Amino acid sequence: KGVLVQHEVGVEVVAALVGRSSETLTSLDLSNNCIRDNDATTLSRALGGLSGLLLLDLSTNNIRDDGAVALSGALGGLSGLQLLDLSNNMIRDDCAEALSRALGALFGLQHLDLRWACTSHPSCLYHGLLACLHSCFLLL
Repeated sequence: KGVLVQHEVGVEVVAALVGRSSETLTSLDLSNNCIRDNDATTLSRALGGLSGLLLLDLSTNNIRDDGAVALSGALGGLSGLQLLDLSNNMIRDDCAEALSRALGALFGLQHLDLRWACTSHPSCLYHGLLACLHSCFLLL
């Protein structure tokens, strides 16, 4: 089962939906929802119990470093995750270490999209993340 959340639904509503679907949810598309750091922190608490999640799309939001660090804490519990899209956010290299630790635990990750996610330099996350990726298709 998958959930596609249309433009600007409150993250609290999404967290409640995710909590009710924790055992069956395999796909969560939250792209283009104006998710900010505080929303990402709320969302990260809800993501913790989604061990069956295969696809997580958080592209084209307003996630910055604090939100990315909060999400990194939740990513470790998503052991089955195969696709993660963080493209078109505002992540700087300050959070690359937290992201790389979380991604290192995702052995099933096959596709990671970080295009236009970095505000300081196109390859700002490149060095921190490459060391932790196994056999993943990486888009920078």
